[in-house]
Amino acid sequence: MTIDRTQFDEKFAALRTRFCGRLLEYANQLEQHVSDCPASNASIADLIHRIAGTAGSFGFGSVSAAAAVLDERLVSGAEACACRTELGALVSLMRSAAE
Repeated sequence: MTIDRTQFDEKFAALRTRFCGRLLEYANQLEQHVSDCPASNASIADLIHRIAGTAGSFGFGSVSAAAAVLDERLVSGAEACACRTELGALVSLMRSAAE
């Protein structure tokens, strides 16, 4: 099966739109984790890792980069609650990107 460039662009645009909705959901989840500190580092780290891995694929390089930096801090042993500033900045980036 082959698709032409127009079909690809249409399908990708639809996927990107869906991902924007997910970014907003993820932002809400991250805000909840921050307000519930101390939250489970494992659950927040998993979410941030997923954001870092997928955001860039949909053209959100700044979101991916910010999430990757935070992911590295968490993997290195930082507590999620100690990263409130970075989490807040990531949430803001995600909300801006999704608009």
